[in-house]
Amino acid sequence: FSIGLFLWANDGSYYISGNQLIPMYESNIKVQKEILNIKRINKQQVQVNVYYEFFNPSEEKTIEVGFEAGAPYGDADWTPDKNGRHPYMSDFMLQLNNKILPYQVSYVSDSLYYKNGKIQAKTLKELDTDEEFANFQYVYHFKATFKKGLNIIQHSYVFDMSSSVYDLYDFYYVLTAANRWANQQIDDFTLIVDMGEFQDFCINNNFFKPNETQFIINGIGKESKYKFAIEQEFEDYRLSFNHFFIRKGQLVLSQKNFKPLSEL
Repeated sequence: FSIGLFLWANDGSYYISGNQLIPMYESNIKVQKEILNIKRINKQQVQVNVYYEFFNPSEEKTIEVGFEAGAPYGDADWTPDKNGRHPYMSDFMLQLNNKILPYQVSYVSDSLYYKNGKIQAKTLKELDTDEEFANFQYVYHFKATFKKGLNIIQHSYVFDMSSSVYDLYDFYYVLTAANRWANQQIDDFTLIVDMGEFQDFCINNNFFKPNETQFIINGIGKESKYKFAIEQEFEDYRLSFNHFFIRKGQLVLSQKNFKPLSEL
């Protein structure tokens, strides 16, 4: 459960990244609360469950909301499954105020893919791809009607973790997308991580302010600090990790007025 620094080596596979739900255009809706629960359910898969509380200060409105997932690459197959969805993600579910929401999947090649109230989707033939590489994103998008006041979204999915010659499993989650909502932060954020019993893994500590919060081990385990530096041709990586040895239990991190500084 480490940052995918070596993930793009020839012997690695990038399958998919988790991501926050994002508005397709500017909105005055705020993220009041988020509980992000990440649980490893077998050797190579995690289940992600996210509980959101949004606050709409204005009258009822319907906006387009999306979930972005990059195409796989490396030793992985980027082609969609038989239903046109991401090949390494399943059981995708959205529920707004106790009502299941339908969604669509589009393929986009430009980060500014929402223009004039419409997603600029492309067909597979129009995308920049070859047998081994694909330069596009899957976008799961849906229309959400937010009533005035409090709105609750529950979001879940299962996906295959990436791997490399350095890591048995590797999980990457985009947090900074949460900054696109009106308050540009999550007022009350909780992260719960359960990688299973007798696991040794690292989590980067660059995405939060370490002096304001810390991980709590609910169970049996210990934590140490780990620093990593590598010089590459164009960049000098200097990363700091929390290194965990968990016999049994979960990790919990909580922070108020959480403005993600980088990705998980």
